[in-house]
Amino acid sequence: GSQLRFDGVDLVGMERVSLRVSSAGEGGFIELRAGSVDGPILGSTEVVPNGAWEDWYEIEIPITDPGGPHPLVVRFHNPNGGGGLMNLDRICFLRAEQSLSDLLPPATDPSQN
Repeated sequence: GSQLRFDGVDLVGMERVSLRVSSAGEGGFIELRAGSVDGPILGSTEVVPNGAWEDWYEIEIPITDPGGPHPLVVRFHNPNGGGGLMNLDRICFLRAEQSLSDLLPPATDPSQN
């Protein structure tokens, strides 16, 4: 039942979202909603537990543009209840022609420092 809210998010031209997640807990669902926690669902996905809180993986989901800037609510829930559902580290909004690597800085090799 937890949520994040970002005001004035304009999704014009955005086709999908990449979420960097992990779960050593119950897992559950992430919903992206327009306007409020009860607003229209723009996209959703299940977060499957992977057994580690810091072992991140990416989930890419299609989204619907609600038209113009709106508050964006990211809702976390599990219909079976429980706590410690999941971690969310990053949200990246992607246009049709973009890949996640287009948005992220080049990876650095810690052994080179």
